[in-house]
Amino acid sequence: MFECKQSEIQNKQFTKPNPSQIPHPGGNDSSDVKDDRSLVKKKYSLTGGNDSSDVKDDRSLVKKNCSQEEEKSLDVTNEKSLVPEIDEEVEVSSKVKDETPQSNKSDIIGRQVLRCDGVYIEGSIQRVKVTFTADTGAARTVISAHIFKKIPQSDRPKLEKSNTLGSANGQPLVEKGKAVFNLELGNLSLAKELVVAEIEDEVLLGLDILMNGEMGPADIKLTEGVILLNGVTIPCIQIGQPEPVRKVRAAE
Repeated sequence: MFECKQSEIQNKQFTKPNPSQIPHPGGNDSSDVKDDRSLVKKKYSLTGGNDSSDVKDDRSLVKKNCSQEEEKSLDVTNEKSLVPEIDEEVEVSSKVKDETPQSNKSDIIGRQVLRCDGVYIEGSIQRVKVTFTADTGAARTVISAHIFKKIPQSDRPKLEKSNTLGSANGQPLVEKGKAVFNLELGNLSLAKELVVAEIEDEVLLGLDILMNGEMGPADIKLTEGVILLNGVTIPCIQIGQPEPVRKVRAAE
């Protein structure tokens, strides 16, 4: 029996395996390894994102961004340096504003700055807006030469020679003439002969209108701020208030 087993062993032919045919544990031969290395390099070049030229471009972008940041910082410093100058200008303008005389808003009517206390009425003459100054000391209603020149030539009446009028100080007025004008006192319209002269007020509303109304003299109600003339209520503006009067009795 021993001899049979020995013969079977001798009959078996053992062949030396070829190293190239031995399977590699990793599953790839040397050519596959080289291909994998080339793929790794290719992937690295792709995942790396930039070559040497891209790196140079990035450096140029960094320099450009740095230069822009420096310019912004210079602009900020320049703006900060200008702030004190602006503050100085504001201070100067505020000082000038303080030195400028301030006028009371209630003393300004239309385009005229009122210089004294009185009673005033808003209206128009020949469709030119004016401010009438109620003057119970004036016998005639007088329009200033300045307002007369503002009337359009087509609406301007022809002046006639007028009598000489005296001013409050006794001096004669420099008269230009007289004519009939269309007046509007609030909601009241009327035609009246006026004298054109060199006066400071736009129009002096005299007694020829205040006293000679169709329904009698005008009723001036300062407590209500109105003037009643020819049955029409005309609003008026009062500038200034009378000082209170105290009654003093002598001791016995």
